[in-house]
Order: sequence, then structure tokens, then C-alpha cells
Amino acid sequence: MKQVSIIPEYNLGQKIIKGVRSLAMIFFHPFLFFIPRKKNLWIFGSSHGKRFADNSKYLYLYVNKNCPDIRPIWLTKNQKVIDELNKKGYQVHPTFSPKGFLYSIMAGYIITSHGMRDINNLLIGGAKIIQLGHATPFKDFSVHNLGATLRKITGISSHYAIATSEKIRREAALLIGVPENYTAVTGTPRNDGLFDNPDLPLNNSIEDLKKRIKFKHIITYFPTWRKDGGNLFEKYGFKTEEIEKKLKELDAILIIKAHPMNIININKLKCSRIHNLSDEEVPDIFPLLRETNILITDYSSVFLDFLLLNRPIIFAPFDIKEFNKKKDAFYYNYDEVTPGPKAKDWIEVFDVIEKELKEDHYSKERKKICKIFHKFQDNKSSERVFEFIKGLGEKQG
Repeated sequence: MKQVSIIPEYNLGQKIIKGVRSLAMIFFHPFLFFIPRKKNLWIFGSSHGKRFADNSKYLYLYVNKNCPDIRPIWLTKNQKVIDELNKKGYQVHPTFSPKGFLYSIMAGYIITSHGMRDINNLLIGGAKIIQLGHATPFKDFSVHNLGATLRKITGISSHYAIATSEKIRREAALLIGVPENYTAVTGTPRNDGLFDNPDLPLNNSIEDLKKRIKFKHIITYFPTWRKDGGNLFEKYGFKTEEIEKKLKELDAILIIKAHPMNIININKLKCSRIHNLSDEEVPDIFPLLRETNILITDYSSVFLDFLLLNRPIIFAPFDIKEFNKKKDAFYYNYDEVTPGPKAKDWIEVFDVIEKELKEDHYSKERKKICKIFHKFQDNKSSERVFEFIKGLGEKQG
């Protein structure tokens, strides 16, 4: 049997660079408050400058289309992103280019999804920083969020955050490291991409698959991030040949999408119906989610976003006993907020998938949980976030 495993991505060099940059940021930060900033100049970034994705992406697109008084600029360290946005006529610059530096010093507002490394964090002093986040709070990372604590002490931190409901407002604020009353319940811009929106492109990887093979159902597996990687496949009965056969019977394909911080070693598999899509192939998961018919996950908060579509979710908490022992356990009781069948291995996963394709058994439960985690269930979150940020400027006068 061919080996399939999740490998943690680790880069010591990046950690050293991060440390040096943090020291430089502390030194330069106080002097930047003396530089006047423009309220109509907004800087956007995401994914540590690597991708055009997540909440920052969707708000950026909204502002470009609907807000002529605002000048939105995307900063990135990825040449492919620069080329893509230039082709579409959007304003984008390399993060550490002369223009990247200039606009970072001038911008009145800085919008991020993952944190300070999304943009040029050396030049943020004096700007209002809104961190939109990149996940609905589900696992408790606050207990080891040392970075947020240090940023608060030095004054180099985000000022505002957003949440999807009052239920998670406190957790969202805690995760980002801002006061709860500085956290607005707006919904998240990226969830606008779950609804049929002609302005947002479909996922090219899915379109390519449709040309190569006929299928009716897309089943997507999103395992959560694991510091130590882990083997979630053979150990729990993932038999490639049998699953390939089962997928053919179900007229389906299985897409495996690991967390960006993990790499799935599945490249040697030669399967027509099992596809491991890399972060480069799927920089933004939300067009993929929009196309997904059944979602499989263990502890990834992506299921909370997927609830907005009210489609079947299969929970695969194979290693929940071990996971519960870790510091980053859950904010909530896992069984109470996961509206779907729980499978202990891949055999059970596909038994449940077959049943759910015939009849959806958990629709009412999903709607109930969705109301708790989502005050708004529409495609207007970007609009609400824009009005929130715009209101900050009006308060300043």
C-alpha cells in the first residue's frame, strides 16, 4: 500500500527572519506616529503575503467595485499574485518595494487576515489596523498566543476585529488580541464567496477536473492543522483501491485539501477520483467550498463556514482522545456543536457518505447550529465590514 501521510511544514530561516523583523518593528514603530496618514488609502494583505485569499481578498474586491472614494492597494510577496491582479486591473505592489514602503507609511487603514506579516509590519505605526481573521474561533489557540500578548505590550497590535455572531464575539476578540467592544459582529467577507456571486471566479482546479473526468458529487476532506503532522489515512483504514472503487459507485470524487501549514504526501497515488490539491492549486478554499456537496473534517472550523450552505458534513474525529489532551482543545463541547455523523475510521466515513447522498439526515441540526454561529446568512458581510471601518474614520472626524 502506498504511503499517505501529513508532513508538518517547518522553516527555521523564516523564524529567524521573523525575529529580526520584530526587533526592527519595535524600534521604528514610535517614530511613525508623527507621519500624517490618508483615511481613503487602505492597504490589504493576507496569508503572510503569500496568497490572494481569505477575508482580506473579499473585502478588497468589494471596495474596488463599490467604493470609489477609497483607494485599495494589495501588498504581496508573491509574484504570481502581482501578475494576476495586474491583469485584472487592480492596484498591487510587492510588499517591500519602494511603492510598498511608501503606501504603507501613507495608509490610514491596514486590513489583514492572518496578522502583521500579511503586510509591511515595519511601517504600521499610526495606522488603524483591522484584523479580519482567517477562521471562525473553534479551537482554543489563545492559551499559547504569546505573539498577541507581546504585541499588546509594545503597542504593535491590531486595533479592531470582526465576528460572525455574539456567541463568538468574545473568542474572536481573544484570538486577535483586541477588546471585545472593539470587535464588530458583521459576518466575515470570505463567506460572501459561498453564495452565487458572478463577480467571483470558480475554482480553476475544479474546472480542470470536470474536463478530465465525469462526476456528480464533490466530496472534500479538510483535516485541521497539526503541529506534528500525523497519519490520518492508512492508520484509520484508508485503502486507496477500495475508496477509488467506492467513489466510482457514488459518481463522486474525493478532494483532499490540507491546512496550508501541512503538506500531504499523496503525490505518488495514481487515482482518477482521489485528488490532493495543494495550497498553490487552491489558494482560496471558498470557491471550492461553494462547489462541495459533502464536507469531511475532523476539527477544522471550516465546517462552521460550510454551515451557511446547509449541506451534509461528515465529522471524522479519528484521534479525538489524543487531540483533547493538547493545549489547543475546543472552546465548545465538540459533540454539541458538530451537527453530523461521527466516523471513527474511513470505512465508516464512506458508509455514512452513501447514506447521506440518499437522504440528508441532519439538515435541521445544521440550521440550528448555524443560527448560533452566524447572525447573518447572506452575501453582504463585506458591505457590513466596510461600513464598520468607514465608521471608524467618521468617529475620528
